[in-house]
Amino acid sequence: MRGKIFQVVGLGVITAIVGLGLTGCIPSPVAGQSERALADMMTHTPDGYSPGELHKGACGIDYCNWNASVGPFMKSSTEDVQHECAVMVRFAASLGATNWFYDPEYIPFPLVGYEKQAQIGCTMVMSTDFGGGSTTFGFRGIHHVDDIAAPFNLELGFSTASTASTASTASTASPASASAAPPASATDPVTRSWHMSYSTIFEDTDARFANPSPTWEEAMQAVSAHQNYLNTVLDAVGTYRAAHPDDDPYSADSLHAALESLPDTIHYAIPVNGDGTSTRIGVNSPLGGEVCLSLKTFDPELMGTDDPGAGYTAYVATETFPDDRFGKFTVGECSVID
Repeated sequence: MRGKIFQVVGLGVITAIVGLGLTGCIPSPVAGQSERALADMMTHTPDGYSPGELHKGACGIDYCNWNASVGPFMKSSTEDVQHECAVMVRFAASLGATNWFYDPEYIPFPLVGYEKQAQIGCTMVMSTDFGGGSTTFGFRGIHHVDDIAAPFNLELGFSTASTASTASTASTASPASASAAPPASATDPVTRSWHMSYSTIFEDTDARFANPSPTWEEAMQAVSAHQNYLNTVLDAVGTYRAAHPDDDPYSADSLHAALESLPDTIHYAIPVNGDGTSTRIGVNSPLGGEVCLSLKTFDPELMGTDDPGAGYTAYVATETFPDDRFGKFTVGECSVID
């Protein structure tokens, strides 16, 4: 009898060993820590969002990731992008976020002490994606619960649904343009379906986030030369305007004075409009060609925060969502406005 019991137990052990060999994984304490941390994070759902669902980590034939994830949290809203960004910046900070990043750079910028800059970055990035679903704005940090310090990654995005008056336009447009259809008027807002998800990132190997605690200067040096050029121009203009509030922000003289401190590597031209004002600047991109960058005065209402005087994010304006707020740019030379 003992021999038969030994044979059965032995077969079970062999089966388990073979199974572990196939997956290449042994259960990790990360799994329990991840689920405990996320269970606590899930008790802090941002206002208006439906609860997300917990997805446990898993192992396959050639991989193992014991990090659990939660999502998507969903919210349908007609609020402006800057409003939702403000909600998310506060929420991420409450969870323990210390960095923010955006697509396509994926370079971590510091959050603590730079909440206004995160708000600007989120608003600039998310106002460009009018429902295409391809743009990401995210946060990283450490969530503490009991004896666990859980690193996490949180990402935000949205899709859009046409309202009544845009539906007729969307029905005759191509699928791509329909998904990006702007509101017909200020009283006919777009309904955005926001989605947010997060996961723990124990044993993270993403080289883009190798420095978990960068200074602002380190982050600026890590972004692409193209982004660095544009952000540097914005900082020079914003800092000058903050220090010279009585100067005409749109005079060519004041802009030239603001840009005197730019490094010699940044080449630019300031077009003068028909009314004598200068509201844009043409910057030669390291990628080749020129981009036309808006230098309209910073609008706190559009950005959802006061002007910090530095730390701006330049971001592209799309054809389907033209936008000339401070820091938006289009590819190509600046045309003179009559």
